Amino acid sequence: MAFTNHVFISYSHPDNLSVSGKGFVSRLEDALLPYLSNRLKRTPPKIWRDQRLSDNVDFDPVIIDSLKASAVLLAVLTDNYVGPAGCRREASTFCDAAEAGLGLSPGDKARLFKVVMLPPSALDGLPEAMLKQGRGSSFFTRVDKNRRISQDERDTPMPLDPSYGADYESQFNLAVSLLAAEIADSLKALDNAAAGTSTDPKKAFVYLAQCDDDRRADREALRSELLQFGYRVLPDRELPRSDTELRVVVADMLARSVLAIHLLGSGPGQVPSGVREDSDLVIQNELALQRAQVAPLRRLVSLPRGTVCPRERHQKFLDALLTDEGALGQAELIDGDRSKPIEEMHVALKAIEEEVSQASAEAAAQAAAEAANTADAQSRRTPATGAAAQPAKLYMLYTIDDLQATGDLRGALEARYDLSTPVFEGPPDAIRKANEARLLDCDAVLLFWGAGTDAWLSDHLAEVQHALAGRHGRPFSAVLQCVAGKLTGLKKDRVRKPRPNVINALQTDPTAALSDPAAAAIDTAAVVTAIDAPVDAATAAAAATPGT
Repeated sequence: MAFTNHVFISYSHPDNLSVSGKGFVSRLEDALLPYLSNRLKRTPPKIWRDQRLSDNVDFDPVIIDSLKASAVLLAVLTDNYVGPAGCRREASTFCDAAEAGLGLSPGDKARLFKVVMLPPSALDGLPEAMLKQGRGSSFFTRVDKNRRISQDERDTPMPLDPSYGADYESQFNLAVSLLAAEIADSLKALDNAAAGTSTDPKKAFVYLAQCDDDRRADREALRSELLQFGYRVLPDRELPRSDTELRVVVADMLARSVLAIHLLGSGPGQVPSGVREDSDLVIQNELALQRAQVAPLRRLVSLPRGTVCPRERHQKFLDALLTDEGALGQAELIDGDRSKPIEEMHVALKAIEEEVSQASAEAAAQAAAEAANTADAQSRRTPATGAAAQPAKLYMLYTIDDLQATGDLRGALEARYDLSTPVFEGPPDAIRKANEARLLDCDAVLLFWGAGTDAWLSDHLAEVQHALAGRHGRPFSAVLQCVAGKLTGLKKDRVRKPRPNVINALQTDPTAALSDPAAAAIDTAAVVTAIDAPVDAATAAAAATPGT
């Protein structure tokens, strides 16, 4: 491994205080070490944390150097962590160092992990990359007024401190084991990224809907199972807290998924801000139902038999799933015990893979026939001697919503290059494989970031990086980002300083329609110049790294 430390534990020192024995962070480190050793086989893991007794000390060079020399950051979240500037600075320093190197998500594996010891009341001041991550690993439970473990979000959260009893200890050990498995996967992905190699080909996305606390452990078990079998799990970041933004982000994630799984119970979920009163559980189910009506998306809904919720609005939602075909749609309802979702998930994924395999075989046969016809036509067209040099193969990525905005640019590029564009229609996995083939075959890549979200750009940069392993040492001549469309904070940050691989084509007129090609004012000549400019392998690899 290229890093001195496998894991840097970032925490607020008061969170490691204990009435007797070791504190929470010390117990976490002690438990993580053997679990991680088992996952890494022969590589002894090295975990670093600041052993001093207070947060009120200078942010010295030792901490900075240790952060930069660490493969993974493990942040122990509480209100104590969010408050001190030192903790926030540790997280920011790590994120900056990671983004300047191999990125925060090599091979779609996170380098930033959140251990939620106690849910913070706010996350203000934390790095954007940390906020974009999912909710993190829950290392707490809730206790009611009778001191019994509860699933009611209104009850008092308590850390999973093994000193509280056997139930707490077993939950703590399971949470550490799952966390160690994810960290080990990330460390392997980092090694592969540094070596320019790759693990097995990435499998499809599965949307594992956010759930309430009463199904949190079931969701963690499903997520661990999916990751173990190579599937990519969404949501992979914290979901927005406003109704409008939540719907946009979830719809985008569902559009990339082949399977949606919803775990429902007595917990009513969270109601995002806005004029509507639907919970995040209702919204996710509604959007998945809508997606399944227009595209191939299998759906599983787990609702244990006899589930009752004291909140009338949520109970009506549960009743509708049982009695109203319109609310459930074509989803498979799983009302058995809590082990059934894992079984049914594997059945659904096997069926999806069989469908994709058949579609891929048919697509390959069609592509072979088209290639043969093209080769035959070219042989009749091209003279035997003195043939002109073949144009460079350019793969231009954009969203389907950018079809109109990219029209003129695509026309200009087609006149100069052998241009290929994304496949948008067909089974999700067949689409993915077709687009991966384009990445393996092309000479250069142009990512047009217009209507796409920040997540879209990050995901596609990761796919470009991943494709390098399958190109057998053949680097891209260029990996360019054309930042266009409406001006947003993220896009403004992307073009804040001149970069040879970033082309600024942002709209200057905020009232112009996003689909208006003229409003983008794309400098086609600048795009052509950037593509044709010679780029060494290191620069091309860096340009393909997410975050650059």
